[in-house]
Amino acid sequence: MQLDRLSVLDEDAVIVHGLAIDDEGAALLRKLGTSLVVCPSSNQFLFGAFPDLRRFSGISHVALGSDSPLTADGDLLDEVRFAMNNCGISPQWAYRMATEEPAAILRLREGEGSIRVNGRADLIAIRHTGRDAAERLCMLSAADVEFVMIGGRVQLASETIVKRLPSTLREGLEPLWFDGTVRWLRAPIQHLVTRAEEILGVGKVRLGGKPIRLPSAPEVCHAR
Repeated sequence: MQLDRLSVLDEDAVIVHGLAIDDEGAALLRKLGTSLVVCPSSNQFLFGAFPDLRRFSGISHVALGSDSPLTADGDLLDEVRFAMNNCGISPQWAYRMATEEPAAILRLREGEGSIRVNGRADLIAIRHTGRDAAERLCMLSAADVEFVMIGGRVQLASETIVKRLPSTLREGLEPLWFDGTVRWLRAPIQHLVTRAEEILGVGKVRLGGKPIRLPSAPEVCHAR
């Protein structure tokens, strides 16, 4: 492999996509401790093929990436479902590829990628159905995400959750209609959507392939 001849492959290196990696290349990555980030739906869109993830078994760390919304199936949750449905990976493996494996690749040391006492409070919350978290991935979409916290600070809340937050935690959250649901985000939503609509046209703005717009007053008044 040319990269090996250039002496750039080691335990600090990360290969992205890796679509052309064959059995010999996978064995080399295992030997050198090199990590890999795969983006199967983008590979399918661009090249009509995606990597055989079973070939990468034993590589130190393999994570899922969502690549660009222009080529990917949507957001990261869409990518996880695509990988499970098309690449033959188990729910448990897919869960690790979206949580623990990226944290390990990025050398994060404050509990990122897991939920633990005194760990960094980066997490999402979905409604409890009694099923294992990993097994929920096969049907999970962005519309199911009720709550997002990064570094202990609320970044996203559903209408149900935002009503339960103290006013101090709601400050700075703005509503966005997203593919049939309303979510409150810590971002200048009104400004961003308005500027995008000035260029693309009202009703033409998409995020990860899904329609977005500013919600009407009746859609959000009960959440204020």
